[in-house]
Amino acid sequence: MAISQINLGALLLRKTRYAEAEPLIREGLEINRRVLGNEHFTTAGSLVQLADLLYIKGDYQGAEGAARESLQILNRTLPQGNIAFAAPLMHVGLILNKTGRSRQGEKHMRQALEIRTRLLPAGNPSIGIPEGALGECLTTQKR
Repeated sequence: MAISQINLGALLLRKTRYAEAEPLIREGLEINRRVLGNEHFTTAGSLVQLADLLYIKGDYQGAEGAARESLQILNRTLPQGNIAFAAPLMHVGLILNKTGRSRQGEKHMRQALEIRTRLLPAGNPSIGIPEGALGECLTTQKR
């Protein structure tokens, strides 16, 4: 049920229906916390969806907290360099860039790009996402 709610919330988020998406994502996250606990990679994935929503809404502090919590869970539950690390790394990087900390953001973007480049086949569109975000960080730094 939680996965369905989060997936529906993510779909609504992409359709810019934020008010409808938020309660679904938050409820799905809470179900995952209750059923799976705070030490499960699915809970970490739910936090990434929440970070995405909060970032879009301009709540950078909340988004950063959710993305960093996701990274902490992944650090405790999955081996370093797992593909699951890429999304929260990108979120933290984007938030750092958006809040005037682009040098720190660049580090996170480079990590996300390295993971996806190493684990995905060349030309995969998911590699372009951290590439573009890294470009945004570098542009902010006038590099």
